[in-house]
Amino acid sequence: LNDRLMHSFHLERIKKHIELKLLFYKFPEEEIKTLSNLKFTEARLLPKTQQSKTSQITQIVCGDYVYITLWIHPVRTIVIENDIIAKEYLDLYNILWNNSQKVV
Repeated sequence: LNDRLMHSFHLERIKKHIELKLLFYKFPEEEIKTLSNLKFTEARLLPKTQQSKTSQITQIVCGDYVYITLWIHPVRTIVIENDIIAKEYLDLYNILWNNSQKVV
C-alpha cells in the first residue's frame, strides 16, 4: 500500500489507542522492528518452517468483523460480520502468534 496512506492509518490508529498485532511470513527484519516500535503495535515473524510459504491474502479481525483480502488483480475483499467466526479466526491467530518469534 501507499506509504502515505499507511502513515495516516497508523497516526489515526495510535491516536485512538487501537492495538495492532502483525504476523509476517517473510519481511525484512528491520521493517518488522520499525513497526514494532510504533505505539500499540507488535509485529512478529512466523517460524522458519512457515517462512518458505507465500500468502496472497491478508486476514484482519476487528470486533465481530473478519476482512479477507485477496491481493491478486482484481483485488477483492470479503467482509464477514459474525461474532462466532471472528472469535474462531482470533483463536487461530493467537495460536500462530504464540508460536511466532519476536524480532529484537
